[in-house]
Amino acid sequence: MSKTYRVACIGCSRMGSWSDDLQSQRDDNDPWSTEWVPGAMATVCRAIDRVELVACCDLDRELAERMQQRWDIPAAYTDYLEMIEQERPDIVAIVTSYGSTHAALAAGVAETGLVKGIYCEKPIATSMAEADRIIAACRTHGVAYSCSHVARWNVRYRQALEWIQEGAIGEVRAITCSAMGTLLHLGTHQTDALAGFAGDVDPEWACGVVDVPADLPQEQWPQMDPTGGGYIMMRNGVHLLMEAASPWPRTFQISGSEGKIQIWNDLHHIQLWRRASSRSAVLEPGPLLSPPTEQSFAVAQMAELVQVLDEGGTTSCDEVRAARALEMVLGLHLSHQQGGARVSFPLENRTFGVDTK
Repeated sequence: MSKTYRVACIGCSRMGSWSDDLQSQRDDNDPWSTEWVPGAMATVCRAIDRVELVACCDLDRELAERMQQRWDIPAAYTDYLEMIEQERPDIVAIVTSYGSTHAALAAGVAETGLVKGIYCEKPIATSMAEADRIIAACRTHGVAYSCSHVARWNVRYRQALEWIQEGAIGEVRAITCSAMGTLLHLGTHQTDALAGFAGDVDPEWACGVVDVPADLPQEQWPQMDPTGGGYIMMRNGVHLLMEAASPWPRTFQISGSEGKIQIWNDLHHIQLWRRASSRSAVLEPGPLLSPPTEQSFAVAQMAELVQVLDEGGTTSCDEVRAARALEMVLGLHLSHQQGGARVSFPLENRTFGVDTK
């Protein structure tokens, strides 16, 4: 019989308990808001019959008890290590607000050696030193890790990957992203998606521009990560161009040797452009597609993590991919600090970090 996995949730505010309430208020202005519902960990666990939410934890006892009562959760804690020791969950969901807490909690959870899987909000961490610790802990203790860079579970994103893998646009040469947003909180979504479109290879170098004075000392860097963009060369020669000046919604263009893929409205509309013949100098558009989402991004992510625990393998955004997305945006930051100079990967400065909320 299929195992039911026990889930413990760290973080009892928005992404733990009430994000679905917020999304329901946006229905009139955002026709795709339902793709995020279920999105709170409490409702995600109710939507999947293979998982059971057995405990929740928050430093704020009142928040923990409020989530426990609302969703009829058996236990509530203020100490996550005590929760893991007492409850022995199979999966720990880390849905706290700050990136720095994602880092400390994910490493601490994996290092207990008592859990099988971690579901974690993005970004994975705020510095590469923190991400390195998470990677080492997951490898040492055999923990399956999944980071919520939601493009990985987006059907339009996967349609673009399918076209690329089929050779519909030939060899991928360059990818652009407009409306990057804040570099860690939003931008890691984009750098992870860009890396996926480029073939999931590592970056080689970056030149960045960030909305912060370049000579500002690191100790005075803003806690909330600023907007920014730049240029990244991937190790397979694919060029990435990112800018944050354009207004929302986000757009992507994937340029290949034989065609292009245009992605509009923050990964909601997708279009393939190809030559009518090998002699044609003009690209002609295919239909504008918007394949529907069958389940929310969070449900798809958790369901995939369950499958990995069942069958082995890795998640679509494991700790290595999540760390690469972080390293790419930190490279843009460090380049900006050096007046836009080219910064090589892997980054030598592993301690530089920017927090997010």
